Amino acid sequence: MFVCIVIAFFLSVFIGSTAAFEPREMAIVYFAGVARIILVYGFAIFNAFFITKMFQTKEIETFLAGPVRRKDLIFGLMCGNITLIAVLSFFCVFLTKIIFFDIVPFSHALIWSMNIIAEVTLVTCATCFFALMLENATLAIIITTIFYITSRLMGFVISAIELQFSPKSFMGIVEMLIVPVSVFFPRLDLFSQSTWLIYNDAIPNLLLILCQSLVYIPLIITACVIDFNKKSL
Repeated sequence: MFVCIVIAFFLSVFIGSTAAFEPREMAIVYFAGVARIILVYGFAIFNAFFITKMFQTKEIETFLAGPVRRKDLIFGLMCGNITLIAVLSFFCVFLTKIIFFDIVPFSHALIWSMNIIAEVTLVTCATCFFALMLENATLAIIITTIFYITSRLMGFVISAIELQFSPKSFMGIVEMLIVPVSVFFPRLDLFSQSTWLIYNDAIPNLLLILCQSLVYIPLIITACVIDFNKKSL
């Protein structure tokens, strides 16, 4: 992932330089989007295969044969992931700030990196939960992808729903089903927006982003612990 981030940065700078207007700003936007995808899927794929492999090789049973408790194993896995996510996220900000120091506001870069940490951690925790529950790496990645894409699009779907609709029509039924389901998905479309790295305007919805991070991440970690404690190993 470190190598991919460096390559993505130079490719973003190169592609951004071809823009007719604001080439440096375009490079920042490209890199911010690509870096997010690299981190999200890098940690998702690693954790899905890592956890599945531990079940297949009986490595988890080896850990649990010692003094390590099940919840400590989960917390250790999450802490290791969060540490690596933070290191790579701050590295992305360092690359962006050191090259585009006259464009990227320092406070916005810091907030953007914290949002990246929260977003990638949330998706990583979801991946760990699916991998622990299913013990199938491919299926866990597919479900994580569905969860991530739905969370990224849910805000746009809700905003597109009209306030007035006929409950008897097909679209009315779809809208009535989507609104309750949207409560269970985080609004990841609000997280780590690339515009924060370009403009000095006030960042909206920070309180909502913080509340969602403080709710969903501990909730998914708790679900991992509960599911893991119920497994017979």
